[in-house]
Amino acid sequence: MNYLELEKSLASGLPNTSQTWAGYITHFTNSSELDKGRAIAEQALSSVDYTDEQERSALWSAYLTLEVKLGSKEKLKEVFARACSAMDSYSMHTQLLDILKREKEGREEDVLTLYESTLKKFRHSHLECWFSYAEWLYGQVDGVQKARELLQRALQCLDKKQRMLSSLIGCEINNE
Repeated sequence: MNYLELEKSLASGLPNTSQTWAGYITHFTNSSELDKGRAIAEQALSSVDYTDEQERSALWSAYLTLEVKLGSKEKLKEVFARACSAMDSYSMHTQLLDILKREKEGREEDVLTLYESTLKKFRHSHLECWFSYAEWLYGQVDGVQKARELLQRALQCLDKKQRMLSSLIGCEINNE
């Protein structure tokens, strides 16, 4: 959908579709118009039905993408904090991790910092976070040793069943 089609869709009364709003935000992201993109993101968040979590989640994702690509780290932190308080915090953490990982170049430190923050908050309640972090580390230069250190940290934090599963996975990894 091009810019004019997006404006027509919004004008015709489809404000509750995140696809239209996200497309509009993406247009401003791609044309490097940060202030306009922010204004549209804020308008979208206030227009979409508050009870529709999937729609709001898609909008927060578009807003976070805008900030990652064009905004400052401070503004990204501010938008991320708002997203975490408005939505499921773990879901927003994983969305921002996905966005940062897609950026690849120059975002490794941001990904590492966010993974550490995510583990600090969700280490007991979201086992998949440990796996996701380890998988990402294995893809990094010198990541194998860091992933093994992460496994040791995981074994100290997790309950008995989770430790047993992690130990089995660790044995598998070490035998590859």
